[in-house]
Amino acid sequence: MKQHGLLSLILALLLCAASAASAAEPGRTIFCQGITEAWEPVEPGEVFDTNVVSALFMSPKPFGNMQMVLSIYRDGEQAQELLHRESGDVNPSWDTLYLGNIPLPAVGKYSFVLSSPGGEIFSSGSVTIKEKTVEKSIPEKNEVEGTTLEGLFNKFKDQTKPKSQ
Repeated sequence: MKQHGLLSLILALLLCAASAASAAEPGRTIFCQGITEAWEPVEPGEVFDTNVVSALFMSPKPFGNMQMVLSIYRDGEQAQELLHRESGDVNPSWDTLYLGNIPLPAVGKYSFVLSSPGGEIFSSGSVTIKEKTVEKSIPEKNEVEGTTLEGLFNKFKDQTKPKSQ
């Protein structure tokens, strides 16, 4: 009986330690171009050709706070530089937060951290901005099937005019 009780106690301690370790793990941040109505990321990735990205912060548990703090760091070779820190009100029962169209200043790697005012990290992630490459030169005039955009606009305008009877 003692052996069974001791084994149960060890098992309970291991389960508590495992759940405490998983509770301490922050959620992940998914970088994307936007989200759907069902909160699914659109074109998720870790590397972007544009310096404007959106972020979906996903926490393994509800925030439990009325305020959250977003910190954005630029990752350098030697250290991280804090670029921006801002707090905002949230519903304590939320476990997901979306921020759209976040402009980043330049090419490089950035880290995002969503935390409580007390410093508990709920979600974090990194994104890399690379230089945009242009594969084709931009034409002087935009043409569609031999017609300029001005011509298409005028044709559309003519079609929408009321017809005289």
